[in-house]
Amino acid sequence: MCPICKRFPEATIHALWECGAAQDMWVGCSHHTLQKGLTNQETVMNLSWQPPEGMMYKLNFDAAVLTDTSASGVGVIIRNDRGQVMVALSSKGLAVTNSKEAEVLACRQAMEFVLDAGFSDLIMEGDDSNVIRSIVSAQIDWSHLGNLYDDIRCLAGRLRHVEFRGIRRITNEVAHSLARFARHLSEDIVWLEDSPPPALEALYSDSISIAN
Repeated sequence: MCPICKRFPEATIHALWECGAAQDMWVGCSHHTLQKGLTNQETVMNLSWQPPEGMMYKLNFDAAVLTDTSASGVGVIIRNDRGQVMVALSSKGLAVTNSKEAEVLACRQAMEFVLDAGFSDLIMEGDDSNVIRSIVSAQIDWSHLGNLYDDIRCLAGRLRHVEFRGIRRITNEVAHSLARFARHLSEDIVWLEDSPPPALEALYSDSISIAN
């Protein structure tokens, strides 16, 4: 029995989309909102990074499998509508079995990071379309990654507004650079309103595309 509404059997689908008593927990994380980024084919097909519109912020995340260190790297960057860096993160993550697992763990860490940083209106972009599709899906994921997807949705429910979008790798080079840089780290590095040196080249490339 659902411990919140105590009316229907407890299940992931019920908790995410059906339970009326849980709706306040999921504001900004509705099925419509989560699906919006996935179905925006223009965003998916862009060949350059695009800034968010209005008062929104855009978070890009990526993971790198660091095969020579038995760990993974996580890169996260949040920028405003002018492409300015609000905050960025490079972090050495857990050992993983494959790139998909690394990407899901990176997304969860990115969600935790953005909540700690205090942002509430966000577009989240990652370059693994299968991971994005699983996050926004209303179907239960029975794989070993299912609990991680549930964690991401739960964290997303704490934001006022969030959209998940799948993008091309070429438009995610800043986050990728930060993820690869993590191989050199023994602890996390955070850059606050400053351009992270490991991603300067990618940031410059993005700024040129914005200007054009």
